Amino acid sequence: MAFIQKNGLSGLEFMAGVPASLGGMIAMNFGCWDICMNDIVHSVDLFIPNQGFVTYSNKQCHFGYRTSIFQTMDCLIMGATLCVSVSDSMLIKKTIHRYVNERLKKQPMRIATFGSIFKNPSLSPAATIIENSGFKGYQLREAKISDKHANFMENTNHASSQDALDLIHFIQQNVYDSFKIQLNPEVHIFQ
Repeated sequence: MAFIQKNGLSGLEFMAGVPASLGGMIAMNFGCWDICMNDIVHSVDLFIPNQGFVTYSNKQCHFGYRTSIFQTMDCLIMGATLCVSVSDSMLIKKTIHRYVNERLKKQPMRIATFGSIFKNPSLSPAATIIENSGFKGYQLREAKISDKHANFMENTNHASSQDALDLIHFIQQNVYDSFKIQLNPEVHIFQ
């Protein structure tokens, strides 16, 4: 963020404070505040085994809600060309601070977490559904649903991957039993 601010490059401020890499953000089509990666990605540079280095256009990325073609490909995202605009450095700095402060108010940014757990169903945000289910602050062994934002899981000490998986499955099952809503993970689970 310091680079874009110093150089007066606007359009990436919505990413400030997010615990993710550029490649991860592109692969999942990260978004917030009505801006998604597909809005700013011009092209993506990839390494594909047995093909080598290739570049995909925005259209070839097949972006959707929290998805892209990269989630089904055997590839490495090596870089990307992003669309930015020229703006005043101080305005960019203020926007970055506003977004980070919003996250600090609403999300557990100073605690070990991997970001949002579930995609938002069309009817209601996942956090609202989890909170209405009574699981905001619920802890299973060392993994806990955040008291600050119910769609974030916190590592309270030394949570294992099994603790996290068990808590995800527990929330999914209880939300489905209560509301017949299937919560789908936003995070990708590799086992």
